[in-house]
Amino acid sequence: MLVDSSTHFRIVNGYRSGQNVVLYEPSTGNLVTSYYYIGTSSDDPDRRRIVAAVSLDDGASWTVYTEINKGVGEGMNAYYPTAYGNASTPITLYYNRSHPDPNITSHPVLSTDLLGWGGGVWENTFVDVVGTADTVLDTRYYTMAIAPDNPDLWLIGGIHYRDAAPGEYLIVYRSEDGGVNWSRPIPVISAVDADSNKDNYVPDFPSVPLTVSLGANNKAYGVCQANYYGATDFERVIYVTSEDGGKTWSKPATIPGTELLEFSQADVYRNFELLIDAEGNWHVFAIGVDTSEVVAGELTPYRAWDFRFDGTTWTINKFVFPKLINDGIAATGTTNADEEDPMNSPALGPDGTLYFAYSDVVDTTGGGGDPLQYKYGIFVMASEDNGSNWKGPVCIFEDEEWKSDYPCDVARNASDKLHFVYRRGDGGNDAFKALYYLGVPTQGIKDLTAVQQASSQNTPEAFELFQNYPNPFNPTTTIRFNLKKTTHVTLSIYNTLGQKVATLVDKRMQAGYKGVVWDASHLSSGTYYYHLQAGDLFITKIKGIH
Repeated sequence: MLVDSSTHFRIVNGYRSGQNVVLYEPSTGNLVTSYYYIGTSSDDPDRRRIVAAVSLDDGASWTVYTEINKGVGEGMNAYYPTAYGNASTPITLYYNRSHPDPNITSHPVLSTDLLGWGGGVWENTFVDVVGTADTVLDTRYYTMAIAPDNPDLWLIGGIHYRDAAPGEYLIVYRSEDGGVNWSRPIPVISAVDADSNKDNYVPDFPSVPLTVSLGANNKAYGVCQANYYGATDFERVIYVTSEDGGKTWSKPATIPGTELLEFSQADVYRNFELLIDAEGNWHVFAIGVDTSEVVAGELTPYRAWDFRFDGTTWTINKFVFPKLINDGIAATGTTNADEEDPMNSPALGPDGTLYFAYSDVVDTTGGGGDPLQYKYGIFVMASEDNGSNWKGPVCIFEDEEWKSDYPCDVARNASDKLHFVYRRGDGGNDAFKALYYLGVPTQGIKDLTAVQQASSQNTPEAFELFQNYPNPFNPTTTIRFNLKKTTHVTLSIYNTLGQKVATLVDKRMQAGYKGVVWDASHLSSGTYYYHLQAGDLFITKIKGIH
């Protein structure tokens, strides 16, 4: 393991608690983590409070601010904080589940330190002070983004989630002054029947909200799940883009390659994570089921996916194969991602290295058939070419008292360390979970992964090229293939005259499960062929009618 006493710090004693997240602010080197706990006093034993902890010395020591939301409004009941920050202040976003209006069940609240990092004077501001039950965000897990080249531009994404009229919307709030003032909610995608003829309509949403991210030049992305009904369709992952910082949004489109995947709809904290790499590519990381791997009588395997978008083309990498209580380990007969909180946490280092951290089973002995009693660890993968090739995994931490239902998070920005926070049972008392910080040296991870190629379970048994999906298609289709060994790969498209019309891949690729999206909108309808060459091996298939 890469964790020692110098990088392991107990931030706060145990509370009856849930969810924890961490942010590393690269311009200052400061850290902030947020946490909620359930009060234990006799007057409000079930009220939830927010804890914010700040470190100004790279995690060596922490100042803990308890109950930063206490006294805000009548009967404040805070849930599920998210940690953010900029060069001037730490930020916590959470929601109030005890709004005076009984129709507003999750009012978003922004808490910032008025005196800056380490100041300790936290101000709580309701984001939508004039909201109604028809507009206010109504879900547990918000996402927030701050533009890297415009720190005054902030977005908050979520869902207006209602069983009755007016129905469901994915929405964002937008601030142009660093969180002081906020727009009314901006509809991004709608599941309201009356809007079925609009470009932004989908039939239904699962419970996860809109995950938002901001890049350079005020460009924004949003990702969520949407249900598309059909004989072969599952819950697709869809994305939207904005060129004006979230004011207006494109028509939602499916991330190619997710049509045959299944993702949990239960209370999963981080079903999808967005990250921008050093070259400006957008990555969507997800934990999901590849239905092509399902074998009758066996448990469904969960995999980790990296969907990378360069602004024009999506590429797909199925690159992590965690046990996650599946593949015959659990005796429950169910997949675990609906029951627990698998870690799904990417990070970007200052040298451009991408990291992906996930939780997995280390030891099943002594579990008594209960997945929550198994021994878990934190594993890390690394990529030095923006996700084209991944190496690892490296187990950086394992703990007898750490369970998969204890959330763990890594800061999206790394320094010379990956910055983790996690919870564990406090003194054997599972109801009280202390919060810990782990600082894991990135050089140690890179040193180990430099000589450790991707795990053998990440290597397909054969060189294969699969039928594109969908087929017929208009205008995009996904081509998936398996590489048994690392080699130079060329994937080309030909028309019926044998003329090459596109080259989708022409580079060295690591062994693994791959996918590439072809957009044929610039070509006429017809039949096309695709030709895959990997070293001295090649396969040609009919692509189908476009």
